[in-house]
Amino acid sequence: MKSKWRNGIGSFLLASVLIVAGCGSNNNSANSTSPSSTSPSSTSPSSTSSESPSADAKAKPVQGGPLEVGVLWPEGSDNFVAAQRVGDSLTTEFPGTDLTFTFSNTKARPQLELRWKNDDPLDVDNIFNGANKSSYHWVDEGKLKKLTDTLKNTTRPDYDGKSWEESILPIFRPFTQYKGDYYSVPDQAVVIGLWYNKKMFDEFGLAPPTTWDEFLKVSEALKAKQVDPIAVAGTSPLYMGMWWDYLLQREVGTQGVMDVAFGDKKAADNPGFLKAAQKLQQLVDNGNFLKGFEGLDFTAAQTEFFRGKTGMILMGSWLVGEMKQSIPADFQVGITSFPAVPEGQGDQKGMFGTVFQWSIAEKSKNPDLAVEYLRTLTSKQEQTQRAHDLGFISPYAGVPTPDSIPGLDGVLKNAENSPLTLNYYGINTDKQRSDSWYLPVSKLYFKQATPEEVIKEIDDNLARLRQK
Repeated sequence: MKSKWRNGIGSFLLASVLIVAGCGSNNNSANSTSPSSTSPSSTSPSSTSSESPSADAKAKPVQGGPLEVGVLWPEGSDNFVAAQRVGDSLTTEFPGTDLTFTFSNTKARPQLELRWKNDDPLDVDNIFNGANKSSYHWVDEGKLKKLTDTLKNTTRPDYDGKSWEESILPIFRPFTQYKGDYYSVPDQAVVIGLWYNKKMFDEFGLAPPTTWDEFLKVSEALKAKQVDPIAVAGTSPLYMGMWWDYLLQREVGTQGVMDVAFGDKKAADNPGFLKAAQKLQQLVDNGNFLKGFEGLDFTAAQTEFFRGKTGMILMGSWLVGEMKQSIPADFQVGITSFPAVPEGQGDQKGMFGTVFQWSIAEKSKNPDLAVEYLRTLTSKQEQTQRAHDLGFISPYAGVPTPDSIPGLDGVLKNAENSPLTLNYYGINTDKQRSDSWYLPVSKLYFKQATPEEVIKEIDDNLARLRQK
């Protein structure tokens, strides 16, 4: 295979000099301070980008040629090897393909986005997310290829003859859309769930909790066995904030949270915010968090969970893959949905997560080949192998969930008729907003503030932010 590896940070320095002389992540961590959203815009379809031809409607065969593709993982990693496998297949099918992989993860985003602004983009890049408003400007500025016809008209024999669009599970489609059109193709999904030590639960005769009351009873049962119920990273406001976010989703609902975090509503005016804060304080007062959590980072907290020091941890589906070198051979893990709060006014089956996806540049020199790269990447065979080898959650119908995440099928089934809310409601894309939201919540964990004081501080912080 003729392919090259390019570090998106270092290799861009010369290019940026030349651009000046001549004159984002799936964007979940963009530097923009634009408000984020958890669902795509519902206004009329955009006409700023031309349509990429569908695979079924091509008038001429696809030709090999140069193609620069973003990759989220460093050279030599298992994930990078999987990307190379896709490249090998593309080169075999389309002779003459000259593929360059360019590192496109968080640290490389500022340089790569400067390339996009100067009309020197990657052909395929993780630059758009339909649940994040800070990425919409790439469509509005005409930088991305519209993929609607491609997804609607391309038949996928490996997905039982479904169209490309139909092969994508409905819960994940909004992350690829803007104003009713598709501007990206999903590759893998991430969800946040409540993990538990299945072997421990079985030994103690415990079932994974489905309601908040059951969760509290399970926590007491674990403490009675001298096990701290919950591992949490006390040095990470975002990881501590996962509990706050889920409780708000159950007590208030996603839209109610968005109205406060990004609108002009006040948390103090919605009693669900105080109820969520009181439930979080209850966990602290009951001693449900791991002793000494205050000084733990996320790796240490996860390690303590896998050492059997706690029975549960709220974490993303990356947990097992990220910690596979530290998981004891006899450890049995399970995952379940965050408990419902039956008296809450929010979504009791909603779930947090995101989708990693890829867009094609409007100015791609080889857009047809770029489509074929994405078609190969999302083939059922490739998606199945990634699920098995890497623990990826596929956003495509009929691809089995990873064996390393037992219970995931039930979690996805429970949420199939509810929206998938962007991690942290998208609040983390703006540091000032993130600090305004999550730092007060941290004080609950450290017993430095009451629930009422936390709500007031959040409202005061957001009021100052709106005035800027």
